[in-house]
Amino acid sequence: RPTWNVSSSLFATDFRPALGDGQVWEFDVRNDRVSKAKIRIVGIDQIPAHNAIVLVNRQNSVPADMRQKPEYEFQTVSTKMAFKLIVGRKEFIANQLQKDLPAEFRLEQNYPNPFNPSTSIEFAVPRDAEVRLEIVSVLGERVAVLSEGRYQAGTYTVVWSPTDGSKTGNASGVY
Repeated sequence: RPTWNVSSSLFATDFRPALGDGQVWEFDVRNDRVSKAKIRIVGIDQIPAHNAIVLVNRQNSVPADMRQKPEYEFQTVSTKMAFKLIVGRKEFIANQLQKDLPAEFRLEQNYPNPFNPSTSIEFAVPRDAEVRLEIVSVLGERVAVLSEGRYQAGTYTVVWSPTDGSKTGNASGVY
């Protein structure tokens, strides 16, 4: 919101232990360049030690423990990305994180579509599972393997550029 601080778009808020078992702040980060970005949480040492501090990138729901590292670096996948900051007791945080877990496996439509030079693909995993995400041409030929491995329950986003993983590059087209 430009009214916070026009030059650097800073945002600050208070967390006070008298507010119960915890608090949740949902916010958006806007980056018109769709480039790498960083969120830094300052003043963590002033939050009582019995409270955990977790940041959740809504496009990649694996929580980041901000007490371990007070900076979260990420690649933006759209001009506006949603985040959630959860501060509180471990039980409170676990309950909040449980609310965001997907109920079923899901593969979302890529964005933007059509794309140039890259596109973002979101997928959801309702429980720990082996996942392999491939790009396949309309002829059934494997074009690229975007992701492969064991994933925790959550939502994930990968970015694909048609030249990724190819020595010759892939022409634009239907995949």
